[in-house]
Amino acid sequence: MIDHNQIKIDEENKKLIKRIKLKKDVKEKWLKALRSGNYKQGEINLNNNNNTFCCLGVLCDIYIKENNLIWNDNAGSTGVKSIYTSAHTLPKIIIMWAYDDESFNLEDTIDKSLDYLTGGITLINDKPVTLWMLNDNLNKTFDEIADIIEDQM
Repeated sequence: MIDHNQIKIDEENKKLIKRIKLKKDVKEKWLKALRSGNYKQGEINLNNNNNTFCCLGVLCDIYIKENNLIWNDNAGSTGVKSIYTSAHTLPKIIIMWAYDDESFNLEDTIDKSLDYLTGGITLINDKPVTLWMLNDNLNKTFDEIADIIEDQM
């Protein structure tokens, strides 16, 4: 298990993380979905075969439904018609849709930002933690994760 208290991050990167914000409409949809009770919480994969989702998978599912796409369990699939189910990080297409580019300028910080955004990173007690870590390692409920997203992202 990853201990987020052991991750070291410099002040410049902390400032970048604090600037990263979700688009308002996407954030509202994600919070509503996480709190709805319509998603059974799972771990490791975005969407498991038993129809459970990690918190990031819920965000992907919103995008999939809005864009008439499908989940795909083929590891080599990167097409725009489907999202690969067995990852625990956000695909770039979801990042580009969900995050407000103006809050941190994705194009200028593409490598660094994608590293942070793929896991949905935030700061808790000034320590970096990804949403998948909250979901999988720290066993936070969807409601608890929604509260963190609402407060910090």
